[in-house]
Amino acid sequence: MISAFLKKTFDNKQINLVRPLQVYVRDAYGKDKEKEKMGAIQEIQQYRDSCNVDESSVSPVAAIAKMETYLAYVCILQKRFSFGKSGRGVFSKASKVEVSFKWVDSYRHTKIEQSMDIGLEKCAIMFNLGALMSLHAVKLSEQDEEGLKAACKLFRESAGVFEYMAQNSSNDTIQFVQNMDIQKDSCKLLANLMLAQAQACFAEMAIRKKMKAKLISTLAIGTSELFQQCVGSIDMTAALKSWIEKGEYNFRAHCLHQQEYYTAIAHYYESQRVATLAEEGVYGKEIAWLKSANSILSSLVASSSKAKLIPTLQQHTKSLIRKLSPRLKEAVKDNNDIYHDPIPNVAAMKKIAGRQNVAIIEYKPKLDCVQDPFKNMVPKETQKKADQLKAQFQGEIQAISARCNEQNDSARAILASLGLPAAVDCAQSQTGLPDAVWDRITECKKIGGLKELNTVYSRIESINGESWKILQEEIVKVLDVEQSIDTQIRTKLGSQWQRTDSMQLQREYRQQISTIESHLTTAATTNSKIEKSMQDNETQFVEFDKSREELAEQLPNVDEVKNNEEAEQLKAFLDELSQLIAKRDELRNEYETEVNNLDLSQLFMQNPSATVDTIKNLAKQSLTELTKQIDDGVIQQAEVLEKISTQNELFVASKQSDPKQTQREQIIHVLNETCVKFKDCERHLKEGLKFYSDLMADYILPLKEEIDNYCAARESERDLLLADLGQNVAKLAIDLSASSPPSIQSQPQPQPQPAAVQPQAQQPAEQKQQAPPLQAQPQAQHPPASGYNPYYSQQPPPQAQSPQYQQQPPPQGYYQQQPPPQGYYQQPPPQGAPYYYQQPPPQGAYAQQPPPQGYYPPQPYYQQQPPPQQGGYNPAYQPPANNNNTQPSAPPQ
Repeated sequence: MISAFLKKTFDNKQINLVRPLQVYVRDAYGKDKEKEKMGAIQEIQQYRDSCNVDESSVSPVAAIAKMETYLAYVCILQKRFSFGKSGRGVFSKASKVEVSFKWVDSYRHTKIEQSMDIGLEKCAIMFNLGALMSLHAVKLSEQDEEGLKAACKLFRESAGVFEYMAQNSSNDTIQFVQNMDIQKDSCKLLANLMLAQAQACFAEMAIRKKMKAKLISTLAIGTSELFQQCVGSIDMTAALKSWIEKGEYNFRAHCLHQQEYYTAIAHYYESQRVATLAEEGVYGKEIAWLKSANSILSSLVASSSKAKLIPTLQQHTKSLIRKLSPRLKEAVKDNNDIYHDPIPNVAAMKKIAGRQNVAIIEYKPKLDCVQDPFKNMVPKETQKKADQLKAQFQGEIQAISARCNEQNDSARAILASLGLPAAVDCAQSQTGLPDAVWDRITECKKIGGLKELNTVYSRIESINGESWKILQEEIVKVLDVEQSIDTQIRTKLGSQWQRTDSMQLQREYRQQISTIESHLTTAATTNSKIEKSMQDNETQFVEFDKSREELAEQLPNVDEVKNNEEAEQLKAFLDELSQLIAKRDELRNEYETEVNNLDLSQLFMQNPSATVDTIKNLAKQSLTELTKQIDDGVIQQAEVLEKISTQNELFVASKQSDPKQTQREQIIHVLNETCVKFKDCERHLKEGLKFYSDLMADYILPLKEEIDNYCAARESERDLLLADLGQNVAKLAIDLSASSPPSIQSQPQPQPQPAAVQPQAQQPAEQKQQAPPLQAQPQAQHPPASGYNPYYSQQPPPQAQSPQYQQQPPPQGYYQQQPPPQGYYQQPPPQGAPYYYQQPPPQGAYAQQPPPQGYYPPQPYYQQQPPPQQGGYNPAYQPPANNNNTQPSAPPQ
């Protein structure tokens, strides 16, 4: 047995990951991240040092575990960072991790591959992992039967590693011309060699257990055939054959030797098999097989010494010769003296059929054996591109959602025009309140009825007022004071005051404030719409407080009619339609989830030269099947609606004309519509509350903290610079409380009135919370794709609003500012992106995740569907139409 030779690398004096990774992390993410990740970087280097092992001294068991761990880290590094020539100058930042990896070819130790591509490191470590497995297997194969069994498994695992490299690493390794061992053809050869040696272990176990001669001979021939495949793998490529022949060890000669050796074993045990046969000429056949085996072994003894193969090969060959020679001499003597059987030619005799009992054990890198220490670390430029592409995907979510809602609304309208499902409900229950209707009302009761709606709305009003208060008094005012002080000092000191103007540094902050103000303003409009819907339907919602018996008293009873088969069939079609729409809503949610889970930043990092369109196509591969299923559902819905229309004609024709029945259907319709409106209000309120909570936690409060840090840093810088000039704010008579610079003093801005937390039904309209006037004209924003969407008709709120929503015009020059220095607040969301979709915060900024998407459980088709804004708290929300005088639109449950 022979192992794959380990590849050699160089020590940490020549190859050190610490410094390059440290520099890159510092330049790309800041000094805080550098300090935070320094321990992980040093640990990775320690694992690399432990993987530089030698066959003569290594402990395979311990080394395999370390090799797998380091390989997992290398895969993480390859995924997270770009390796290569940085082009970094004295004053520029590192654009890549600049490490020069060096690895020695395992066949020819004079050939050294050097590359800054971490793919070389990955392939070399994976190669050594397979080599260590084979080395461990060789050592175990020299032990007892249990050792042979363990060796067989290890050889198969080693074959899996090399097969994995042959299948997955060929495109990565072709550039490493000085390392032939990690190329596809070489890995395929080694996979075949390890599998052949696993089969050899199996044959050796059969010999040691003294199994039947026929079984041993077939296993030996199977082993010989696998070694023959190894020879074929080498001869298939002239470059590999030449490379190996010039190498430290001739693997081709080794495989040829093993092919012949196991053929000799097969012939030897075949001689034992034929010797037991009760037929003529058995002595001659036995001698033929023995002579063939002896001839093969004798030639191997001569050739192995010339090829300088491993000593164990010649030892095993001579041992087998010693084993068969006595029997050959005895058989020849007996045949000459007694039997006189003719000795046939082995080539003319029946060929021994080979048998192979082994297969490759599939290998996959154990990436989960370590925690990713660089998780969520993405370079800012990459994140910016990923965010812009994510915004495009959010637009596609809107389109998918709009289509789904259109189909749902279309189905609902068709059912309403047919008088369904109230007519079916009545047909199935002539007295009392139908079970399906009561189940819908019970759902509303469990939510908490009108009282719960008023409670949630009061919480929304409260957090809305708190948001405005923090934004105006603790963010805008603090920036105004800092800018005012800077302007006063600049006016008094003139050219002596050389530091960067606060206007320039606050530009990004002001843009963020404007965006948040715009969202809060238009969200208040949405709140008013929901409030009006609650007020308009308050009387109907109160009905849900009644018991089933009380509601049933309002319904006229009709005479019992015979079972209507047409109604049953119509109900079945309605149920089928309900399932289709629920499935479509589920697919829409799954589509949204898939989009939100797309790791676009990693796709950009893994494909640094790819265009945005290429990355988009790669990302959309997982969405294609979902889109197809939605399309299929639309086609199926049209077919089911056609069935419903046809069946409804039969159902109507089968009904008896009864004024009480008509009145009963109208009352049930009103209850159905009330359920629809209640669930619609409840959904929007809950998602609105989540919107405000996420806005406060993930945007307003982190922005406040960032601005507090900014102002503290500017104050320290200001005092130091003034001290250098022999001045201070007291000597200059600076007004430290001025909220805006004298030269750009704006009109006083009223603050928002605190929200009154009380049930909505009791709150006077003139006391409703309104958004305060704003300091600056908000820029037009695209609507968010999902979540609590504060945009109406995908446009900013009109300027001709009620006084509470109008904004003060911005002071001239107020926003014509330069971007802040690196390390300050984040970039604004990309156009078309959902508001909550953040740019990666710079060093020192907060690192909140964006608020999760609003989730919608699949809804039966009687419920009000969200408008074409994907899910969430929709500012384009309109209260459900008052359909109380039309036919009901809710299907039976």
